[in-house]
Amino acid sequence: MFINRQQTTFALITVIFFIGSLRTFAQESINLPQAINYALTQNKELRRSALAIDSGSLGVTGAKAEFQVSVRPEGSVGFSDGQKSWNYGLRTSKKFDWGTEIIARGMRSTSKFEGGDNLYRDSIQLEIQQPIFRNFGTLIHRETIIQANNTLRSASRKLEIQKADLIIEVVRTYENILRLKNQVRSDQESYKRMDGLYRVTKAKEVLGRTTRIDTLRVELLRGQALSRLEVSQERLTSTQRDFAELLGFSPDTVFDLSPSPKLEFKMPEPEEAIEIALKNRLDYAQVLQDYEDTTRAVRIAKRKLFPDVRLVARQEWFGQGPGISESRGINENIWFVGLSVDTDFNLTRERVALGQTLISQTSSSETINIVKLSITRQVPQQLQAYRRAREELKIAEKNFKLAEGRSKLARRLFELGRGDNFSVTDAEEAYLQAENQLLSARAEETISGYRLFQTMGTVIETPEELKPKSFLRDK
Repeated sequence: MFINRQQTTFALITVIFFIGSLRTFAQESINLPQAINYALTQNKELRRSALAIDSGSLGVTGAKAEFQVSVRPEGSVGFSDGQKSWNYGLRTSKKFDWGTEIIARGMRSTSKFEGGDNLYRDSIQLEIQQPIFRNFGTLIHRETIIQANNTLRSASRKLEIQKADLIIEVVRTYENILRLKNQVRSDQESYKRMDGLYRVTKAKEVLGRTTRIDTLRVELLRGQALSRLEVSQERLTSTQRDFAELLGFSPDTVFDLSPSPKLEFKMPEPEEAIEIALKNRLDYAQVLQDYEDTTRAVRIAKRKLFPDVRLVARQEWFGQGPGISESRGINENIWFVGLSVDTDFNLTRERVALGQTLISQTSSSETINIVKLSITRQVPQQLQAYRRAREELKIAEKNFKLAEGRSKLARRLFELGRGDNFSVTDAEEAYLQAENQLLSARAEETISGYRLFQTMGTVIETPEELKPKSFLRDK
């Protein structure tokens, strides 16, 4: 009966090792920078989010189309008592960002009367329109382009923030895989040690040098070691699938991960780190842009209270007569200069709109203060977290060496008959705990370092025009 149980246990261990080895066959060896590069170029969620950039670029092109040269045909056909008329021609116009619009027309008109008389008219017209007061200047007419550019910047910032979050997730998953691989190896060795201890304890029970209770206790610990090994292997497999998806590969892809390089950089002082964050954090840049938008909206809303007056100057050269030859002469001209007014004296809606934009401006100003205070709180906290992670790693390394030495000594004394299995199992549990703490501390140090970079806005190189300092410089 004893032999069958032993054979069954070893067969189960062999199956677990074999399943794990199947997933490690023909693995691609990569390091952490390569993994980050794979994620940034192949991650499916990131590639979908990048479509917003293309949409924003099209929006900018569409907004600029308003100031391009416009060429379009014009024509009409009409019938009235005793008269038929039609005209056709070409209209060309160009609008400028000050609101100035230049229009050129070439038209031919024909009118036929019941008496058989005809009237032909050819004309060339040049017209200049210039809004004044309400719709004068670049503030009004470049607003659509500015909004389109800001929409594009917002989409770009959102994508860059998503990239930074993805990098942190890749680092976290990468470190977890390394930790779980070491955990599986540790659990395998732990099981071997507990199995060896079980064999020695069983042999001593046969010789009457220990009790059945001691043997059952060690057998229980051996079973728990086997259970830990199975759980660790399952967690490793699941994490490897998540990692492959993050990198844009098939979930069944398994990578052989190189140990992550130790972060070597000079830690800045809290004041310096806060200054770096305020110059690089994209969420801070976004609230600054929102405030600029609301400030500009207030100025536009105030302009809407002005009267809508347009200055019009027109010069027309034409020729007309009963025959086509007379109309082609274009030997006459007429000019016109005047004002066009289109104003509603009821400005209730405009005043309401102004009040709403003022509220939005105040809200945006408060949001800037909130985000700034949040940054000044987050940066020192993350600095402290990284320092603590480094110190905890040093302590974990020291404790692991002590626990390892204690475990070896306890097993040796037990094998020599100078100690009991309680000392061995207690030392084994302390050793496992110390090793787990060491693996977790190694992973946490790297993850905390990258989180510090993310908090300061430097985890990934960002285009200068998206950063807060571009706004501060423009001011």
